[in-house]
Amino acid sequence: MSRAKAYSKILDSYLKFKIGRLKPLFTSYSITYRCNLKCSYCSNWRIKSSELNTVQALKVVDKLGDFGVAIVDFSGGEPTLRRDLEILARRLHEYSCTTSMNTNGTLINNHRTKRIAKVFDYVTVSIDGLPEVNDMIRGAYGVYVKSINTVRNLRREGVRVGVNTVISKSNIDTLSEFIDNIIDDVDYLTLQPIHSSNIEDLRINDDKILSLVNYIVKVKKTYPGKIPLTYSYIYGFINYFKGRMRKICDACKLYFAVDPNGNVLACGARGDIVLGNILTSDLNNILLDGYFKVLNTINSCRGCWLTCTTGLSLTMRESISGNINLIKHIIPSHAT
Repeated sequence: MSRAKAYSKILDSYLKFKIGRLKPLFTSYSITYRCNLKCSYCSNWRIKSSELNTVQALKVVDKLGDFGVAIVDFSGGEPTLRRDLEILARRLHEYSCTTSMNTNGTLINNHRTKRIAKVFDYVTVSIDGLPEVNDMIRGAYGVYVKSINTVRNLRREGVRVGVNTVISKSNIDTLSEFIDNIIDDVDYLTLQPIHSSNIEDLRINDDKILSLVNYIVKVKKTYPGKIPLTYSYIYGFINYFKGRMRKICDACKLYFAVDPNGNVLACGARGDIVLGNILTSDLNNILLDGYFKVLNTINSCRGCWLTCTTGLSLTMRESISGNINLIKHIIPSHAT
């Protein structure tokens, strides 16, 4: 795939976003809700859902490619449970789409590593802290070792690989040490606060959050490009955990999601807002109708602070002339 064509598509989406056109840059495609782990903060593995077969899933990616989506991130569940994952990613390259994946990294052996390296531009591995902390959150022993080995193996194959970490009460006390340990092993590191409806999950001491935020900012300055999140997003952690987050939503305008059945969602955080099915309806009409639906429901949404929604929105509000690294880093930062 031509890197120049891929960046051109991203730039085109950026410029259209700036003038108010509906030209989504990013799509999160959850190809399965099945997962081999049971993370404490995630409920996707509980969802009993059918999923499209390979022929149907190829039609989905064809629709995304024809529409001109610049970045498609495969997520789940655990996307590597689908044996046709690489087939779908390869098809997207035919449309000069940038391909990324969010994975726990525990199911990728040497043979799969080589297959993934041929068709994925970026891979983000979910690791939530030091070995014992990560394994506790993930609900299985030995997960950290498998995940970090996947990071190293994929990087050796030439893939740009990063780690995404969810900030929670379970790991807040040791995250600084974890970041110190992991920063040299990754091309990028992103962090996002736990997305939870349980208010107790958000009750973290203000001093701990402030200390972590200051540390992340220090690392961002020390390792240029390693933490491709805007300062406004990072400092937003403070208000998020106080329950005073800003509602910044560009669903259907900048990003949208597709579930395992081909249903188009306003965003991955709101699986209850189904806008239509990509296999049976025109995607442009789905997003146009969805955009106005989002405008009518934004006040009732409790909001989020995810890298793939708010994080992307804040990045796109940066001035392209004042942020020379925008196009270079926008992909890994929000493919989580």
